[in-house]
Amino acid sequence: MVYLVVTNTNDLDECIEWIIDTHLSTVGSKTPLHINRYYPAYKWYEPPTSLDKLVSIALKAKREGIEFVYLGNIGDSSFEITYCPKCNKKLIYRWMYRVKEFNMYREGDVYRCPRCSYEIPIRGKYIP
Repeated sequence: MVYLVVTNTNDLDECIEWIIDTHLSTVGSKTPLHINRYYPAYKWYEPPTSLDKLVSIALKAKREGIEFVYLGNIGDSSFEITYCPKCNKKLIYRWMYRVKEFNMYREGDVYRCPRCSYEIPIRGKYIP
């Protein structure tokens, strides 16, 4: 799921709470939430979403129970790292739309954290 946070439009506390609550009740805690920064374009001139606002939304989403939260459109890949929700081990490191590190083991069709064996709901086959 993607939440484009537009300054003075859908960045109010009530909207943020609605997004998080709806995410959890509709698609669940294991579905990733990508929180993206807005930039002015075409006929929309609000200022870009502040990084502080995006980080606070991400922290709230994690506190509320969304296990995989990412920040996008910010030019900093450190917010695109996948960590284990149980033990916080770095599992997937991405840089410029590429996977640079993949630290999980596969058990049949299931990927798991190598530290605590928590199931990571990712599908497909990793090919280095």
